[in-house]
Amino acid sequence: TRIPAAVYYGSDGNTRIGRPAEVLAPARPDRVVWNDGWAREERHVAHIDGDAYTAVDVATDLLRELHVLVRESGHDTGATVLTLPANLSASQQDEIQQAAGSAGFEVATLLTDIEALALAADELPTTRGTTILVVDLGEEQFDVATLELTDEGTTVGEVRDDTPIRGSDFTQAFTEFLAADYERECGIDLRDDEQTYSEFRSHVERAKMELSDQETTSIVDPALGKVDNELVGIDRDVTREEFLEATDGLHERIHTRVAQVTDETGTVDHLLVTGPETECDTMVESLEGVVDIKNTRLPDRADAVAEGMRRYTEAMEQLRTIHGPDVV
Repeated sequence: TRIPAAVYYGSDGNTRIGRPAEVLAPARPDRVVWNDGWAREERHVAHIDGDAYTAVDVATDLLRELHVLVRESGHDTGATVLTLPANLSASQQDEIQQAAGSAGFEVATLLTDIEALALAADELPTTRGTTILVVDLGEEQFDVATLELTDEGTTVGEVRDDTPIRGSDFTQAFTEFLAADYERECGIDLRDDEQTYSEFRSHVERAKMELSDQETTSIVDPALGKVDNELVGIDRDVTREEFLEATDGLHERIHTRVAQVTDETGTVDHLLVTGPETECDTMVESLEGVVDIKNTRLPDRADAVAEGMRRYTEAMEQLRTIHGPDVV
């Protein structure tokens, strides 16, 4: 079960959580709070109608909604494995664990998202002393971290997330690139009409996804929208080469950060790249000149984290079957 990490706080005291909040966000951005504050050094606080809402408040509402959905689907919430961003402080981990408890979950284990991603990868080495470099491009953050396999288990090194790049920045850069080209060709700036530009961006997002496994795709919409009361349309081929050109600056910033972490870490044995499918593929291709090691890619981050949690749970159940319920 997936729900968007958004909560709408209405003037009547009612809340709408997940997809309903996401739908309302464009019209009422002042009343929608997104739970993206955990990876930030400064805690985000939203003020609505004189009330303050922190990331903990939003997380509690989201987890409560998720708890209801899980129960309605007929599943037992029982002991829960909770994944958290690897760069959270101990106090932040305590807060999100308390939020899960308030929502009705019994948190049995805390697992970092970096560890969950590594567990989901089939081709990663398992030899003690191995260092894995994890490059994690999410929709709302970009992290570079090391995962070391030791005799005591896994150790997540410092998570570097101070590069302001998100997966959505790739879509925006490609959209701006193609919109500028459209203006040169047709003399019309699609950005002059918000609704038309939003529709255009949706087409670009779809095209970007298709370019993950093909060199060329098309954007065709004879009634894209209106700009200055004039109906506009588009019929254009777009290429993977254009996507790389449009996002070249983003790749350069990623290269710089990966190179810094690699130099600081020393020996790296394996590269794990996660993120949206097209960005993931192009990152792996471009990073091959920066990190000359075998790589594994996990295009769907959310699915990969869920799979890592599932594998962790299965492994713990097997250990407890063999060694008893007190294994942790």
